[in-house]
Amino acid sequence: MKNLIFVPLVAALLSAFVAADVVVGGAGVAAQPGNFDPQICVYNRSVIISPGDFFSNGAGTPTILGADAPTINVLNLRPGDYAWNGEQLEWFVVVRDPNGELDIGHAYVKVDEGLEVVCNPAFLPSKCDGLRATGDTEKNVTCTGAQDPACIPNDRNNPTGPGTKLVPINAGDTDPDTDKAFHCLYTVEPTDPDTNVTIKIGVRDASNVLTNSLYAERWRLNPTVSMDVRTSDGLPITFEPGVMPEQYAHSLNRLFIENTAQKVSLWVFIAMTDLFDSNGPSKCPETNKIDVEGSGVNTLTGVYYRARSGTLITQLNGFPGDNPVEGWAHITNPNQNFECSWGSIVTQGLCTGARPLFNSTFLEPGQPAILTGWANNVLVPTGQAEVEFKLFYPKPCIGTYDTGQILIFGKPI
Repeated sequence: MKNLIFVPLVAALLSAFVAADVVVGGAGVAAQPGNFDPQICVYNRSVIISPGDFFSNGAGTPTILGADAPTINVLNLRPGDYAWNGEQLEWFVVVRDPNGELDIGHAYVKVDEGLEVVCNPAFLPSKCDGLRATGDTEKNVTCTGAQDPACIPNDRNNPTGPGTKLVPINAGDTDPDTDKAFHCLYTVEPTDPDTNVTIKIGVRDASNVLTNSLYAERWRLNPTVSMDVRTSDGLPITFEPGVMPEQYAHSLNRLFIENTAQKVSLWVFIAMTDLFDSNGPSKCPETNKIDVEGSGVNTLTGVYYRARSGTLITQLNGFPGDNPVEGWAHITNPNQNFECSWGSIVTQGLCTGARPLFNSTFLEPGQPAILTGWANNVLVPTGQAEVEFKLFYPKPCIGTYDTGQILIFGKPI
């Protein structure tokens, strides 16, 4: 009887032991590493006046001026954010996401809350000033074992081949593990004059979801350009009478030029038509006109101008009679068949035949201007220039020359 009871008890104990060996328990697990918004860093911005004459070198660096670019904005001299229809606004930006570059989808440009332009991927530069640190102190960079003994080869069997190495991260350094670069290009569309807009650069993540990261600029599109030209007494420019031939006659009044645009700065050029006598016969010295560029063998004859605006004064050199020390420059005739482009200004120093009001520098075609030259030929908004004239008469010069015109050309920067 005891045996009959004992056997089932042993079996029950064995059965319980086997079941405990396969029992599985579980509990929930949660974590919140956080989805940090990316950061936008702009490392180059430019205004492209003539899009067809600019090109990128393919490495994401600033655009380079083409050899025949008919533009004047190669020095980024615009004092404010303004552009006209057909011009292009260009940004190269770095987007940093602490969650990693795989979380970066694409950057885009938005004008106010309407138009959106998707930016193109670009070559990641080595630095972008203003990038916030991610907390890492080192980053991997590519290298070649043949040139760098510290390089860890990708292939152990090829120690001189390509590989990677750790380098310190300095302020502004980019990191391919967290950063992507983009090239953003917006072409200005036709708008009403003086339209103020907010242009934003934003980021979408890898799931095409908008992030809270935005970079914003305020722009004025298609700004109005205006200029006021008047004389000091409201009368035409008049030269002192009774001056003998082969002597200088100075103007009795002066010309005032004011940039009346609200935002746009101007490069200013001046020209003058030849003078004729509308009252009767005249001769000066061989024809019935005063040649303002100089007549006959004596090219020193003709009209000269000298302009002042603040600390600026005319200091040109290159034409007969130019005197940069005293500020006098020989005036030229306007020429509607001549360009007023970057190429013509650089190679000839002229805009539609007119000469700069202030400093000038002659350069090789296609080369950027230097800041001590063309950059000084500027009238800022509300800026005013005062111009005086003198006339060197040839011999003989008889008549009353009362028909002529001074022309002022303002070229927006």
